[in-house]
Amino acid sequence: MVNKVHRLLSMLLLSCFCISLLLIPVLVSQALASTGIKKQAVLTIVTDKTEMEMGKFLSVQLVYFGQSIPEPAQLHSWNRDFYIEDMSRDSENLPGGYIKTIQYLRLYPETTGIKTLHAIAQGGAIARPVDINVRPLIRNNINGAPHWDPPPKAIWQGDTIIISIVQNLMTENNQVKTEEARFPGFSVLHSWQESQYKNGIKSVRVNWQLKAQNYGHLSLHAPSVIQRGSRGRWRFYLPVIYIAIKPVPAYIPATVPVAQVTVSSKLELVNSQPFWQLSINSDDYPGEEIYGIRSRLAKIAQTTPDRVRFVAKEQLTDTGKRSVQSWHVAVPSWTTPLKNTHISIDYFDPEQGLLKQTQVQLPSLWYIPAFAQYLLFSLLLLLIAAVVFYLHKRFKSRQKRIAFIRDIEACSSADQLRELLLQTSGSRTLSEWAEPVQDNSLQELAQSLNLLCFKASNNGTTNDLLSTIKLRLIDYYTHKA
Repeated sequence: MVNKVHRLLSMLLLSCFCISLLLIPVLVSQALASTGIKKQAVLTIVTDKTEMEMGKFLSVQLVYFGQSIPEPAQLHSWNRDFYIEDMSRDSENLPGGYIKTIQYLRLYPETTGIKTLHAIAQGGAIARPVDINVRPLIRNNINGAPHWDPPPKAIWQGDTIIISIVQNLMTENNQVKTEEARFPGFSVLHSWQESQYKNGIKSVRVNWQLKAQNYGHLSLHAPSVIQRGSRGRWRFYLPVIYIAIKPVPAYIPATVPVAQVTVSSKLELVNSQPFWQLSINSDDYPGEEIYGIRSRLAKIAQTTPDRVRFVAKEQLTDTGKRSVQSWHVAVPSWTTPLKNTHISIDYFDPEQGLLKQTQVQLPSLWYIPAFAQYLLFSLLLLLIAAVVFYLHKRFKSRQKRIAFIRDIEACSSADQLRELLLQTSGSRTLSEWAEPVQDNSLQELAQSLNLLCFKASNNGTTNDLLSTIKLRLIDYYTHKA
């Protein structure tokens, strides 16, 4: 009860103080008008409170009392601690030729602690500073003020980064919203939210995927972050953060992508026509079509660049947008695996700050026109038939030779052997049988066989000589081509 009384008394005193500040210019104007003293301008900073909580706003009135309507006050010194929302501006004529001008403002603190609304000048008047105590937003031991997830201190122009703001929720059912983000010097590629738990506290991470367009020391002003639920609504503005954007070295062509890239290729079949597809994937979003790929594909495919089809897609992943650039070109006729289908791709690696090159090999294949396929198929059939005929002929010849050798082995006398040789060769004499071969050893065999046939027989000697002649004949016909 005592605390409530103290609180009511404090509010009453503060109200009286504010009213007195508003009445002072009027009283001064009346006093000066009655005495004829030279008129002086008066500027006063009036706030609705001197202590506040993060996520709420401070109502401020800049009360100016003078002979004319002044220019709006310059509040640069306040921007370091507060986000300033200019609401309205009213002017009122007072007795004695005075004009009272009130500028209404809303101030959102960006951090906690004792903050000072520093002295400002307007229309020849100076206002005294005012101190404001900004308390943290604490509910159930949860600090509900959002904070930046520290971004990299420096990146390259054309590089892509993700910046994030982490917001603890007062209760799990609370919602977090942000205004549309605008980051001068960057293009916003994608934005998304994700929930996470840490030490039993649910928080929301708000992410933006940005691409650096300019170089220099750029500032990032976060949009307002609003948390709302059944127990309240809070709006937050965060301090400005700075990132150094390094210009890409002058020796790097402007057409070279500033990104980490992954290159792949494959073969597609469309209406029986094979197509080469070359794809370049990147989480760093290379942007427009990479220069030079189309013309190099056209040269390999023996066509013109306008016949190369280009498709650019963006895939949403857990870490933002992923760029996929694809080129499609028809495989030319008379393509063989011996054809050189290597393509080199240059890119600037933002992590190492170096110009790099990667190579990709388009799939190898045999692809020839239909009429040529039929012709080659016919030639192949003829070749197969010739090979089969040749093998069949060799087989029959070998079978015939084996049968002939067996007949030689079966001969029991010189006369039988002589008759077999003459019948098989179609010769009239053994000399005639041996003559076409031009082999001295065969000529000797013919003479030996003739002597054996026409001399008096000696069974023992005859059989031995006959066996020798048969063995030599078998050896000859076995190794005969």
